[in-house]
Amino acid sequence: MKELHYLFTILYLQNSQCTIDIDIPEYQYLSQRLTPEECRRLYASLHFATFDLPAALPTAEKRVPNVPCFKLLAKWDIGTKSWEGNDKSHVDVEHRLRQIGRHDLAKWLNKAVFTKLVVDVNDGLETNFSNETDDKIASKLFQDKRKIDNDWTMYDSIMWTVLAGLIICVALIFGRIIIICCKRRCVNKKAKEEEIMKLLSYESLESDQETIYECVVKSKRPGERDGNNYE
Repeated sequence: MKELHYLFTILYLQNSQCTIDIDIPEYQYLSQRLTPEECRRLYASLHFATFDLPAALPTAEKRVPNVPCFKLLAKWDIGTKSWEGNDKSHVDVEHRLRQIGRHDLAKWLNKAVFTKLVVDVNDGLETNFSNETDDKIASKLFQDKRKIDNDWTMYDSIMWTVLAGLIICVALIFGRIIIICCKRRCVNKKAKEEEIMKLLSYESLESDQETIYECVVKSKRPGERDGNNYE
């Protein structure tokens, strides 16, 4: 039963707003090395906001319930009132430990918190460096790809030369076709005009021949008449 209650206390401590930089392992270490009297004295002193230990501390110690030390420290840690551990740091606990004569635990707590802080900072720097390295590698690969794409090679020169030659050939072919079509149209038009002129000339010649024939016929008729008279 005690173990189950201890487990619930730890779970509640993990999910609550507590001191800024003290974790469960630190409280476990302190509770295992403080005597019951020292633990009650520490718990009572943490509820005072004064820098020095108050004169009413012995009276406050008598009101501390007789429970395991870890439970007392956890209760103070998760408290939300101004004299409890919410938003406080290890400095408050370290200061009270020195005042109750446990300089060894105060020194250990200070070292443990700062060691953990150094580890967290190093982990953060390594994570940022890893992310920055990945970003740099990706950026470098992208820049190299752009550089490769932008490089002008002999193959590009040959392809552009062939393409330009094909375009010029197609343009010349189309130009040639257009010129031939224009010439054919001009020749056909000229041939039609010549044919029309020939037809007009032929008709004019026939008309002139008919006119001459009629004139000859008319000129012969009076003679024939005179000949008949002489007879």
